[in-house]
Amino acid sequence: MENKLAEFYAEITSDENLKATLEKILAGKNITEVTDAQLKEIGEIAKDLGYNFTIKEFKDFINFGDVQLSEDELSAVAGGVNKDPRMREGTKNNPEERGLL
Repeated sequence: MENKLAEFYAEITSDENLKATLEKILAGKNITEVTDAQLKEIGEIAKDLGYNFTIKEFKDFINFGDVQLSEDELSAVAGGVNKDPRMREGTKNNPEERGLL
């Protein structure tokens, strides 16, 4: 379902006419601040475009960015710094240099 929601969101935010309609519905609010009534209006647009999802599913999708990560999860994010000295390049503890990988 999340793929369909992402597909719908991409479509509604990239098509100029749909984007204008969305902005009118939002009335200056951020998409994460919408009311259920506004979500029903957005849902009608989705239905017209062949998408079908519940208000809860759409809320979960748009609020995904609000998820808080723990310190361990943050340190594991790609592009972060690996603090484990055994895994750093250029050290004798690097598994590749030790022939372990």
